[in-house]
Amino acid sequence: FTVFGRALDSVRLARPGGRIVGLRCYWDEPAMIEEIRRLWRLTMRPLIDACPDSAILVEKTPDHANEIARILKVLPESRFIHVIRDARAVTSSMLTARQYIWGKWAAETPRSAAIKWTRTVNAALDAGRALQPGRYIEVYYEDLLADTATGLQKMLAKYIIVFPISLLQKVMMLVIISFINRSYTHKWQH
Repeated sequence: FTVFGRALDSVRLARPGGRIVGLRCYWDEPAMIEEIRRLWRLTMRPLIDACPDSAILVEKTPDHANEIARILKVLPESRFIHVIRDARAVTSSMLTARQYIWGKWAAETPRSAAIKWTRTVNAALDAGRALQPGRYIEVYYEDLLADTATGLQKMLAKYIIVFPISLLQKVMMLVIISFINRSYTHKWQH
């Protein structure tokens, strides 16, 4: 959503009393929001088409923690599950990712990783806690690892979403398979 957010930000005057610049020359904010909503739906269409019986789309990009206000402008019915992971584990993951060509986005030093984690988590906490009840919940990643079933039940109950137990069991199995190698998950402890 970061790219869409930048497009939304461009629908403003350069400065009060200044000349109109950028996309503002061509779009007013309501029209821009509608166009971004259309483009977002088009972007997500392959995911939605792949699971036609699904009622919920979960998107898990960590940087979206900084985009909650913009997401709500475009998708006002959105709800947020803020998965908070231990800062040391995030730092370790970022430094590992940085070693690969695809990890250019990751922080270069432990200090910069910790700063990014702090800013991102605080942005989500501030934005999320200002929302109406039922629109935002916080879940600790390590709690989900320790007791996946209870963590899923808490998330679902908070949103009053009813899933058949068979679906929850499938989700739990996928989570278990994803985290079989727990030594990778907690490298910072070794």
